[in-house]
Amino acid sequence: LPMSNAIAAGKPNVGLVDMEGNNTNIDAYTGNGKWLVVMLWSVTCGICAREVPVYSEFHDEHKSKDIRILGVSLDGFEKRNHIRDTMRQWDMRFPTLVADHGLFPANYEAATGERLVGTPTFMVYTPEGELVANNPGPMRTSALVDYITKRQARN
Repeated sequence: LPMSNAIAAGKPNVGLVDMEGNNTNIDAYTGNGKWLVVMLWSVTCGICAREVPVYSEFHDEHKSKDIRILGVSLDGFEKRNHIRDTMRQWDMRFPTLVADHGLFPANYEAATGERLVGTPTFMVYTPEGELVANNPGPMRTSALVDYITKRQARN
């Protein structure tokens, strides 16, 4: 699927907590010379159930080299036990944050110029932490690698 360029320089950083409930943000996961791909998901998303194992494998292959995956569950912190169970069931092997229902979609829209339409949705950050693309819906890992390769060739 084609990836649209993110319009705004902002980041949907407000309204995120880790699985223990500590406030955090996407900035904490960007940098270190690696691309960051954020996968927005939810426990009721059937497409996510198919995509997560593929992206877990991809994360394992790439995390020490060039690309890391970060999950963001849109289910809300009050459902953290259900989120944990789902992560185990889907064999999710990349870190996941939990989004606040009210704050995160508004910040996603501010950062991308687009409404958050559902899960999965992917966001791509450069090694410098700049949000450069977002993709609502499923995305093949090969399309992701092609996008990053072309983007690097331009720089």
